[in-house]
Amino acid sequence: MMRQIIKEKQAYSIPEAAQIAGVGRSTVNKWIDQGVLPCQQYPGSGKRPIRRILRDDWDLFMQQHRKPEETEKPAGTKSFKYGCVTLNK
Repeated sequence: MMRQIIKEKQAYSIPEAAQIAGVGRSTVNKWIDQGVLPCQQYPGSGKRPIRRILRDDWDLFMQQHRKPEETEKPAGTKSFKYGCVTLNK
């Protein structure tokens, strides 16, 4: 139920994106820091900005990096798996 409510939002917080992907918040932050996942940043109350991932950006990211089925994986492909996401290198 909670995942369905989150998926209907227009932008996701880091914890929400992590919950959807089945990974930790640090992994989502790492994707953003590496430039793999775009986000919007807003001034926060401390040193760290508030990050929001737009739904369209998230949907595109998930389409491009969702774990392939074992039969779909090309031979010899190196990949890094996080939850339900695979980043190919």
